Amino acid sequence: MVMSGLKQAMTQRLTVASGVSLALHLSVLAIVGLLYARQHFDAIDTLPVLSLSLQTQAEGAASSKSESLEPLPEAEPRTPLPLASHDGGVTGDTDAERERLPAAERLSASEAPQTQSADARNEADADAGGRTTSEIVEQASESVEAAVVMTTGPGKSVPSQTRATLTGETVEIERRQRRMLDRRVERYMNNFERRSRSDPSLEWKHKGQRFRAEFEREPATTDTGLEHVRVRISTDDNGRKLSTEMTMRRLAFSNFGQFVNHWDPRVMIHDDIIDGRFHSNSDVTLSYSRQVRPVFNDKVTIAGHSIRISEAHGNVRRSEMFRAGLDTGVRSIGLPPRFDFADSDPDDASTYKFKRDTRLVFHPDGRFDWRSRVDSGTGKLDKRTNRFIAEGKTTLHVRGVVSGKVLVYSPRRIVIDDDIVYEDDPRFDPGSKDYLGLVSDGTVEIAEPEVTGPGGLEVHAAIYARRGFRVREFRRGNGDLLYLLGSLTVGSVDATEPRYRTRIEFDDRLETMRPPAFPVTDRYEVVAWDGRWQVEEGD
Repeated sequence: MVMSGLKQAMTQRLTVASGVSLALHLSVLAIVGLLYARQHFDAIDTLPVLSLSLQTQAEGAASSKSESLEPLPEAEPRTPLPLASHDGGVTGDTDAERERLPAAERLSASEAPQTQSADARNEADADAGGRTTSEIVEQASESVEAAVVMTTGPGKSVPSQTRATLTGETVEIERRQRRMLDRRVERYMNNFERRSRSDPSLEWKHKGQRFRAEFEREPATTDTGLEHVRVRISTDDNGRKLSTEMTMRRLAFSNFGQFVNHWDPRVMIHDDIIDGRFHSNSDVTLSYSRQVRPVFNDKVTIAGHSIRISEAHGNVRRSEMFRAGLDTGVRSIGLPPRFDFADSDPDDASTYKFKRDTRLVFHPDGRFDWRSRVDSGTGKLDKRTNRFIAEGKTTLHVRGVVSGKVLVYSPRRIVIDDDIVYEDDPRFDPGSKDYLGLVSDGTVEIAEPEVTGPGGLEVHAAIYARRGFRVREFRRGNGDLLYLLGSLTVGSVDATEPRYRTRIEFDDRLETMRPPAFPVTDRYEVVAWDGRWQVEEGD
């Protein structure tokens, strides 16, 4: 009994001792934890304000830039913009930085938007039978240049098959299928002149479904009109016969506000405002600052993969310069090597030919004067198209007020001596019938300051200069305005500053018309398509 009591007493003491020991250990751990936490939070209070550091690499030399974080403007849904510097670097990295164009930042060329190759698209679009698109539609060479094709006159339309009776029911074309149809038609139209003569239809199979496209050509009926092509696509979907129609229009070079075949990297677009579509077959060079920048008011397409930045001061938003968007890496559009008057009657009373350098002066009442070193004369513009054609190496000089439809052509050179404008200004009268096309296989030039006189210059015309557009003695001047109402297509463009800053305002009439016999491209674009299948009645 005594031994049992002692054991019980000892057991109680051990239990109490263990409890006290555990409590002491927990207290020590709690104190250590509190000390560590206090020290840790004190350290956090001393951290610097968060900043953003950007590291970029250009020409092997690294640079860095730090900016305080601030709310960024919401980026517009645009195609990523690769902006290349003159030394090979490119501006823009994140979406926010692509929207702003700081001079110090560069994006590696490998990050430029990539376009899917024709082979990749062919593989993706291979039919169930194993044939690829390239086996069905022969790809046209982008580098081949042909003579200008005149699309005037009755011509021969390609008849399509008899139209089926429609039920009135329509079905929206699924987006992916619509893109597929668009690509197929576009590839066929790349060499439409040759293909339509041999076979005015196209058949293919996509994901087990057969399609047929028929092409009906509608040539322009006048030399100021544009050729159209009507495309009818049909298919059979689970026993239902479906069809859809689109209308395509051939592009004239005058459809572009400015078109450049090769951009001279020494020339910068700086203090310029350009309306109408802008296209270049090569990279272009820009310079800008917060105070002065180029502005493109319509869509810009570049066959190259970047835009060079020669000089940049300050941050400029992309949308401030490219107001209707920018696409790079598009297909180039070849300039014809020569201009062909295939539709001209050499005995036409409204056609005037010159074998010597001649100065032409147009008057508001429709009269015109011409003068060379050996003779001179006067005439009256016809209500039809009036053609002034230089032969051989003859240069034609122009100025005055045009009242009528006029085409001036020289295989060598056209020189603008002074203002040349329309009597009926289309900016105030959209129904104006006055048109002027200045077309040269060589150059179109602005005369010396001694000829044009002081101040700015105003030109109303669509200009096509196969070799280039020149401003003589461009270094002499104080930045007066060279204003062009119409369009400008050139092989290359020289500097205009400091003599002139440039303002190109697109003549809206040139969306659907062209100056008389103005050169056309080999490209067609869709101008009407509702994107829906029409359900046809069964047999």
